[in-house]
Amino acid sequence: MLNKLLMVMILYALVEVCTLIYVGGLIGGFHLLLILLASALLGAWMIKQQGLLLIQKFRQDFEQRRVPSEPLIDGAGLLIGGLMLMLPGLISDLAGIILLIPAVRVVLVRRTSRWIRERMRSGEFTFHFFRR
Repeated sequence: MLNKLLMVMILYALVEVCTLIYVGGLIGGFHLLLILLASALLGAWMIKQQGLLLIQKFRQDFEQRRVPSEPLIDGAGLLIGGLMLMLPGLISDLAGIILLIPAVRVVLVRRTSRWIRERMRSGEFTFHFFRR
């Protein structure tokens, strides 16, 4: 399992570098750098905006012993999209931009919610609360 994960990571890095070289050759290194910088700034802004809201919603849901609500999963999708935008590379930027599209997040929220509910019903997914 670990070897497969390592191979996927190496392959991803290779494809990302090849994409950067190709696009850099088409539009120039300076323009590519500007695109990467702009996407990193957008990602940082998204993380700042959504991260604080996500922490609040997460805390509220768990204090009330509720399964994380759909807005929480939606916020997590935005947060992951922001993280993807901050990663250097055009493929990760594309994935981050796709996660910023509301229709994509709706599908993601539905599937994730269904997955969590199924795991909770079957007993594969449990929450543990620790108190001081």
